[in-house]
Amino acid sequence: MWKKWLFLVEAVAIVITNTITIVTFTRTPRLRMRKYYLIINLAVVDLLVGLVAVPLYFVALNEKTFLAFWIFDPFLGIASLLGLAAIAIERTYATYYPFKYRAISKTPYIIGIAVVWLTALLFTVSILTTGFVESGIMILTSISVPLVIIICAYFLIWIKLSCMRSILGHTISQRDRKLSVTLAIVTTVSLITWVPFMAYSVYLTFCYIQRCETSSYSWSVNIVHMFKLLHYGNSFVDFAVYSFRMRNFRTEMARMFGFLNCKNSVQNYNLK
Repeated sequence: MWKKWLFLVEAVAIVITNTITIVTFTRTPRLRMRKYYLIINLAVVDLLVGLVAVPLYFVALNEKTFLAFWIFDPFLGIASLLGLAAIAIERTYATYYPFKYRAISKTPYIIGIAVVWLTALLFTVSILTTGFVESGIMILTSISVPLVIIICAYFLIWIKLSCMRSILGHTISQRDRKLSVTLAIVTTVSLITWVPFMAYSVYLTFCYIQRCETSSYSWSVNIVHMFKLLHYGNSFVDFAVYSFRMRNFRTEMARMFGFLNCKNSVQNYNLK
């Protein structure tokens, strides 16, 4: 019973934090910029995790053959990873080609977001329509490809920023540097929350291919649930990083939801 309550609390936290993120970025003029489109897209994916994937897992705890869960869970998980990979590619381009980056239109962002969703859909269809071994390979591919892209992209960004740190007047603005670091932190934290469940999935696939005895890979159900709880947790950690690292986001969020007005009212009352 405790597992269901934990997943329920997590789902509520995911929905609330990502709703705040989406509203703040879309309703604030100075945050409604091209470079934030992929962040908004990632927040939409995470919101759907809280609205769809976690509740379906909640139901699937009692009904292991629940088809909707086996459709939406991999689809949204893959879309989240691909969204992080798209952000990494965009940040790499912004770092290496700052002048061209400032001149690009909305079209590449729209195309990139469409590619993220379409690729996630194709991976999901492949996973659901193939045998166990083949679907396991597809799952590993859908995880490893974005992971390699993310690692390579941020490694290239680190090299560029390290080389240019001492050069005055470099075209990479301080704001873009900070955004790249912030999104690197978001990606790193998200991947850390993924690691236990990814490792477990790889282990299951390997054991099945090697025809291990059932007892050798049947882990405690509670451990698996904790892995899944941590896995879904990546959908609300982004909000904490944005709030801590992005002053504009923090300020506009506070203003939009009335925190600043409340604070000013208290200060005015004290002055009286």
